[in-house]
Amino acid sequence: MWGDVPDGIRIAAEIEERVRSGRLGPGDRLTAGVELATQFGVDIEALRSALGVLEESGLIRILPGEPDCVEIMPFSAAMLRRSIGLLADLDSVGLADLIRFRILLEGWAYQLAAQRATTADLEELDAALSAMSAAVAAGPEAFAAADVAFHRVMARVSGDEMLEVCHEAVRDVVTGLISHRLIAGGGRPELLAKALDLHVDLLAAVRVGDGEAASRLARRSMRSYLAAPSADGDAARPALVPPLATTAQEDVLDLLDVAAAVGAPLWLDGGWAVDALLGQQTRYHGDVDVVVPTEHLTALVAALAERGYAEPHPGDGPENIVLADQHGRQVDLHLIELDELGNGWFGPDEVYPAGALAGTGTIAGRPVRCISPQWLVQFHTGYPVDIDDWHDVAALCARFDLPVPPDYARFQEDEGGPGTATPVG
Repeated sequence: MWGDVPDGIRIAAEIEERVRSGRLGPGDRLTAGVELATQFGVDIEALRSALGVLEESGLIRILPGEPDCVEIMPFSAAMLRRSIGLLADLDSVGLADLIRFRILLEGWAYQLAAQRATTADLEELDAALSAMSAAVAAGPEAFAAADVAFHRVMARVSGDEMLEVCHEAVRDVVTGLISHRLIAGGGRPELLAKALDLHVDLLAAVRVGDGEAASRLARRSMRSYLAAPSADGDAARPALVPPLATTAQEDVLDLLDVAAAVGAPLWLDGGWAVDALLGQQTRYHGDVDVVVPTEHLTALVAALAERGYAEPHPGDGPENIVLADQHGRQVDLHLIELDELGNGWFGPDEVYPAGALAGTGTIAGRPVRCISPQWLVQFHTGYPVDIDDWHDVAALCARFDLPVPPDYARFQEDEGGPGTATPVG
């Protein structure tokens, strides 16, 4: 079985197997003498070499003053962290796999933290977030360190010991990459500010107990770092994880220009409709939601294909089609059939009333058509709402003096009512 494997590695593997099988456990001792060497069919030097490897891994410790006696150590995060680091160094586990593992851990940790955070925990997280905010001006290295501290607190707040151990185990490997990406990107203020904004939303979701939103935002936070382009050409290399792109105002205007060129009327929906009504961008958006009559679909899809948007794929329903480009930007098309009264039928049972299609706003100062404010608020109800929904609804209700729907009562109780949205950047 072992072939030409050196004796030291073979013995270390066999002792590890005894620990895994339960034949040896924490606190058990072995005498590293001739008898044990004979069991393994090696000389005493080979045995001591194997025990040195195991001590380095954290599985055992050589007892002080007793060089021939070793003790099996309890499992620890340090042991797991060393093992994962070694696997990464030897390319036995790909860095992309570790990153995906970290993303999954972050999502679950934040979901639990939203359920379990105490007042004291939230105060500690507030302090960690304040340190991140202060570190923006200090540069990427300081910001990366403050980010690590914030996530360490959140892992502890989750109350899941195994999650905390695994978080610690992959922390050094993945944090090194995050720090590199921030520094390689020149520590651009907008990149650090975007990361900070995501963490503000993360903590807000945890504070109101919205585990689903917290989990989603945590994964987005990790992806935003790892997909960030750097100043040294790093963006030309394949992404370690699928990029989490955000659409900019220029992307929205380009989409409107493409639609106008083929005669396709569009109405902005979703987050960009909110920002159009408010006259400024108030948060980051992963896609552009638009309403378009079905009769213009073929021409619009062909025109967007020339802009690099891939073949459309189904969205949440048959009247919903999503297109994406190589940078991860998405256009979410909501297909309607207009009737003689100006209502837009979204499938057989749902409708955009004519009044909903009467909204107007501005993107970067340019007038655009969008869903009207009262209907946009209405469309943000009737499903499990999250912190992004509250951000949008609170801003619309404050600006247009609209009542806050009952769906958002728990957010109101925490914040004391809708507030004024602040611009991005």
